[in-house]
Order: sequence, then C-alpha cells, then structure tokens
Amino acid sequence: MDIVALIFSVLGGLFMGSYPVPIKAQSVLDANVHPIVFQCYKSFWVFMTGWIFIIVRAAGIRNEPGSTYEFTWWGTASAAGWIPSGLGTIASVPLLGVGMAIVVNTGTSALLSFMVFWLVLGEDMKEHTVGGHTIYLAPVWLVCILLGMAGLVAAPSWKLPCAPPVEDEDEDGGEGGDQGEDSHLIHQVQKRGLDAYSEHSTEITGQKKSASELGVGLLCALVAGCFSAIQFGVVNAGKDFEESRSENDCRHCKDHCPDKLKQQFDNFGSWMASFGIGAALVTGTFLAAYATYRKCIGKDFPDMHFKVLRLPGSIAGICWALGAFFQTAAVVQGGNAIMMPCNQACQLITSGLWGIFYYREIRGWHSVIWGVFAIFTLAAMVLLGQEKAKEEKDCVTMTIANTTGL
Repeated sequence: MDIVALIFSVLGGLFMGSYPVPIKAQSVLDANVHPIVFQCYKSFWVFMTGWIFIIVRAAGIRNEPGSTYEFTWWGTASAAGWIPSGLGTIASVPLLGVGMAIVVNTGTSALLSFMVFWLVLGEDMKEHTVGGHTIYLAPVWLVCILLGMAGLVAAPSWKLPCAPPVEDEDEDGGEGGDQGEDSHLIHQVQKRGLDAYSEHSTEITGQKKSASELGVGLLCALVAGCFSAIQFGVVNAGKDFEESRSENDCRHCKDHCPDKLKQQFDNFGSWMASFGIGAALVTGTFLAAYATYRKCIGKDFPDMHFKVLRLPGSIAGICWALGAFFQTAAVVQGGNAIMMPCNQACQLITSGLWGIFYYREIRGWHSVIWGVFAIFTLAAMVLLGQEKAKEEKDCVTMTIANTTGL
C-alpha cells in the first residue's frame, strides 16, 4: 500500500473529523449561529491557508523551478462542489435522520469515486487469478468499508436485547451535563446547525416521514455525496485532462509535463490557493443570494457573531482547511478510487473517537460495538489500499520516442 497516501488520509480524517468540535462550544450553541455564517469563517481560512504555500515558495524556502503561482479554474471547480455538498447534508438530515443521511452521503461519495475512477477514467486495480479466472478484490474491500461506515454511524443507537435499560438524562444534567444524550457527535453537530438553519427547533428523529419527504431527503443526501466526490475528483480528473493536452502527452511520465502544469496541480502550492479563491467566490455568491432572499422577505441578515466565533470559528476553519489539504493530497498520491473511501472512513472514525473519549456520547456496549466496526473498517481500508496497481513509468522510452519523432 502507498504508505504516504495512507498517512495523508489519516491526517485528513483527523482534521476533518475534528473541525465540528468547536461548533459545540457552549458559547456557539447559545448564539445559535446560522450555518452560512459559519461557512464564511471556514471559507476565509481556506482562502488564507491556501496562500501560505505560495508565500513559502516565494520566500525561497521551497526552491523549485517555475513561477510562484499558477492559477487554474480546476481548483475553483473543486471548491464549487464543496458548498452544495454541505447544503445537501443539512437538508437531508431532518428528513432521513442523521444516521441514514450520513451513510447515504459518505457511501455515495466513496462508491461514485471508486466506480468512476476505476471503470471510466481507468485507474488500474490489481488482477487476481482464481481457478483460471481473473477477478478483482478491490470491490469486495470497498463493500466492506461501506458496511463498516454504516456500522460506525449505527452503533451509538444500536438496540441491544440483553442490555439493561438506560435511564434518560436531562440535557442539562446527569453524568454528562449537556452531553448526556446517547448519540453520535455528528448527531449533535448537525442538530444544532439545523436548528439555526431553519430558525426553529426541528425533531430529527422519532418522527414518521411521508414517502415524499423521504424521497426528497434521499435525493439531497445523494446530491451531497455526488458533490463531495466531485470536490475531490476534479483534481485528478483535471490533471489527467490537462496532461493529455500537453505537447508530449505526459500522463505516463510526469517528468515531461510543463512546469506551469506541475505548478497548477501541485497540492503543496498553487492548487490550494486556486481552491481558496474558488471557495471565496462560491461562498460570496451564496452569501449574496441568501442576503437578497432575506431582504425580499423583510428580514435582516443573520448576525456574523464575530466576538463569539473569532476563536471557535477560526479553529474550525483551520481544521477544515488542513483536512481538505491532506485528503486532497491523499487522492493525488493514491488515486480517487482507493483513497476516497479511506478518507470518508477516517473522518467517521475520528468523529466517533471524539464522541467516545471527549463528549462521552457513546458508552458501554455501544462503544465496544463501535470499536469492532472501527477495526473492521480500518482493516478493509488497508486491504483496499493493497489493490492499487503500480504505475510503470517508461520515461526513457518516451524520451527516445520524442527525440526520434516516433
């Protein structure tokens, strides 16, 4: 397995799974911050951190040939998939419940990335011979990851027939204070965000939904997963497209790619800056549209809560930016088909660990069941990583062909 890609995926999952934690700070909950306001803080730090790499290169710390910064619209396109994904998640949770919404969202993203980049865009997978027949094991391990992610989400609310009944605790009292609900960290984060979004309390679980509501919720979750796959898929799809258009068609020999192209898709350089510009543009567009809508219905724009959010909003934004950076680095290093399911799994596991050890929202046998699914998912991740076929670079042959004109 590509160890570097796995390290990037784990780091990305740690930061991306941790960024919602500041949202649950008591001051933020009391302020009832609107999600689009929190999005502004995230986009600001994505924009700022993207330029750190450019500053480092300009200062000569990372000495490489070529210009300091090369803009690419592919980075903007990647950022354009980010906000619709979040909005789709917000819309799907009250209709499906947090468990099903997260499973459909992450499962769609992982499955779509795998199928498109394997079957359509041609990422190579290892072939195995069994009884004279050629088979692929990668889809098997992908299914195992999807089952593991479903178990991670379902474990906190799993009903154990032999377990003693658990008395309900008041939200502001009991052993865990305001953390007394036996639910996943994601449940709490999404619940608070949805209350702010809809400006009234919404029951997420315990209600029977009509077929039309379930259908709309399922569609929103699927859309969220598709845009999530687009966000991370654009970097490799765009890179492959531009390499095929280069003078030497450098897809199979990166050393022959023009310096400008290398700079544009360098995740440690121009790519994150282009992504940050796209995040600022897309967020500004959504913000302007929402402000116009509020004005048309005679309401003021939501308070930006700078005094409340300047610290937790900044922490969340920096964590998200670092998470996106490492997750993007993982898919560039190891491919979308392999690393996208790993990214989603690492993110869910990190969120669950916060729920167990910090918020104590997963307790007793539920935490044991969750741990079993976490180990199962991690094992499936490692096995899936073994299925990526190594790319053979025949740069010497290409150099001879280009020189002789063959």
